[in-house]
Amino acid sequence: MNIKESFLTTVWNFLDYVPVVSTGKGIVQLVKQLFQKIVGKDTEKSTSLPIDHKWSILNKKGSVARNMTICIPVIGNIFIGIVDIIALNSVQEPIRLTPTEIAKLKAAAVSVNGEAAFELARQCDLNKEPEEQVFWLKRSAELGNSLAMVLLGNCYWNGRGVPKDFAEAVKRYEEAAKKENGLGMDLLGRCYLNGIVKPQDDKQAVFWFESGAKVGEIAAMNDLGECYRDGRGVPKDVTKAAKLFKEAAEKGSPIAKNNLDRIEEESHPSKET
Repeated sequence: MNIKESFLTTVWNFLDYVPVVSTGKGIVQLVKQLFQKIVGKDTEKSTSLPIDHKWSILNKKGSVARNMTICIPVIGNIFIGIVDIIALNSVQEPIRLTPTEIAKLKAAAVSVNGEAAFELARQCDLNKEPEEQVFWLKRSAELGNSLAMVLLGNCYWNGRGVPKDFAEAVKRYEEAAKKENGLGMDLLGRCYLNGIVKPQDDKQAVFWFESGAKVGEIAAMNDLGECYRDGRGVPKDVTKAAKLFKEAAEKGSPIAKNNLDRIEEESHPSKET
């Protein structure tokens, strides 16, 4: 057999490789046959390959076609494995969905959980679609997403996507506060502090500010600090106010940082020369 014939035979055998090993039985049989041919022993006559079978080339020890037939599938599978690993670790570009696909995604998201609906609301906000945003915020809130409750309240407060309605806004803040959402607690506290929809009540305001601060809401820390600074709902305590302002400032609140700077300036007034 010349090199050309060996190559063509190898290609033919390689194409036959996939169906041969497509089942567990085929793999076991192939391994057994390869082992028998490599060690030069036919331990089971019944497993010998028919003379007209494509894989009968394995009977010819030392032939180029036999060696290539054995090696190419192994090398090929190693190469495929490397390609698969590279593909798994590569960053895939997002696929642009058609309007029909987006509609299907929305239907699926609504039926699954509030987080998916909330994400759709966020996308609507980015696309400046306030009415659509309100729709998805309502759905997300119905499914228990407390942040969606707060943002829906903001929509009613500012008249974005819905008619302005303070009562509805406060209702949404209260729903979020009862779910221990820190921002909802802070906003509800402000409503009590300023007598908006809720009756003016400094102590109730402090209660909600404290609740929000306990769950790490920096706006609530700052508002609670202002209550201690001004003596609203609690005895006046500038030291405690400064501590709250500092904590909120360290977490990124510019308002708290400004409040802290004012306290420090008042505590250490500059001397005029």
